[in-house]
Amino acid sequence: MKMLECRRLTETEPFKLGEITNLDRKCQLIMKKKFTQILLASAIVSSTLLPFAHAEAAEASQTTVSQAGMTLSQQQFIQSIASDAQDLQKEEKILTSVTLAQAILESNWGKSGLSTSGNNLFGIKGSYEGQSVSMGTQEFSNGEAYRTQADFRKVSG
Repeated sequence: MKMLECRRLTETEPFKLGEITNLDRKCQLIMKKKFTQILLASAIVSSTLLPFAHAEAAEASQTTVSQAGMTLSQQQFIQSIASDAQDLQKEEKILTSVTLAQAILESNWGKSGLSTSGNNLFGIKGSYEGQSVSMGTQEFSNGEAYRTQADFRKVSG
């Protein structure tokens, strides 16, 4: 450290270094304190940001690896809903991978009748803004399967 810079630091330093007469020792203590502050700030920032960066990198890696065995239409389906799934993760803390998996299962990669006619990827029953699609569905009661008609939400999109 240059002598002039060290003097400036010793004059502005809030610690009581007046009893230390050796200017080099004062500079060492000041630099040690500043280094500790920077190290602490870096640790706080790292501990806050690294889990998010790691999670995003891990998820991106998993998505890339899993797309290797997919058809083009399957890749296109994921690309068409990935942004919304990522937004949902930010807003509701539901993992993007979980949303994608559920949409794939419920809509058969976006090819089911409900997903094509009602834009309903999750098999949600009822109506949305008064819009619904009546579809045949398999239900279960007392362990027995039966077929019936049900109204499912028609989602604008």
